[in-house]
Amino acid sequence: MTSTDEQTGTDPLLTATAGKVEQGIARELLKHGFIADGPDLVDPELIAAVMTVVGPVLEAKDDQITRLHAAVRSAAAVAENAVGERLEVLELNARASERVRCAAHLDSLGFTDAAGRLATRTADRAVDVGKS
Repeated sequence: MTSTDEQTGTDPLLTATAGKVEQGIARELLKHGFIADGPDLVDPELIAAVMTVVGPVLEAKDDQITRLHAAVRSAAAVAENAVGERLEVLELNARASERVRCAAHLDSLGFTDAAGRLATRTADRAVDVGKS
């Protein structure tokens, strides 16, 4: 990774295309003295030979990135569903807790029948929460 890549936060493996790789190969061959001409005059057979090795790697990279994107989308959907279900359970528990508190208050005021009905409803709801 070059310092420019580090500054921009890009990973050259994620942005590599066959054309960019061919240009990079030509630059490297020129830089290290394997060819004397400019990058545009590199022998196409030499580039083709190198791309025979590099091409499958680029394809595998693209396939892996595609699989990882699908896995991330799937994980995000699962996490979103789990959070939604957990929030629903928390809300039900909060409502049940509030009903228990209200039933106790009604009982303390002498409304035992209403308190009993509210407590029964709370117990039913608590069973539902326990199942999820």
